[in-house]
Amino acid sequence: MSTRPQLETTILRSVSRSFYLSIRFLPARLREPIALAYLLARATDTVADTAKISRSVRIETLKMLSDGIQGKASREVVVDLIASFVPLQTNASEQRLLESLPDCLAWLERMEQADRTDIRVVLEKITHGQKTRCWRWASATEWRSS
Repeated sequence: MSTRPQLETTILRSVSRSFYLSIRFLPARLREPIALAYLLARATDTVADTAKISRSVRIETLKMLSDGIQGKASREVVVDLIASFVPLQTNASEQRLLESLPDCLAWLERMEQADRTDIRVVLEKITHGQKTRCWRWASATEWRSS
């Protein structure tokens, strides 16, 4: 189980490269919701990019993950669904990010309502784009080369 400070520092730093360095320049009030939104977006992107899982399963998983972020699916359903993606990650940081997804969703639920709503609006758009990308291209390599 990851704590919010661990998510904001260790996990964020391991998956974000330059974003982790630049987030500290944001106003203090924005750092926490932006950090969480970034972690959730990276988690959904990791799911979308897991080429060892079929396109249809990735799209369905993104839908369920989006539902979990939107508060329409339980954390347990999301955790069970994501579990099959964790061992397929070749990047240890992305593996830890997926493992910490339940903690990210719990953090989202503890956010102030306005921040939670903003995060959900942004993540809905991001996951829609990721599902479209999965539908259009079979793999991350394919879409990056087009």
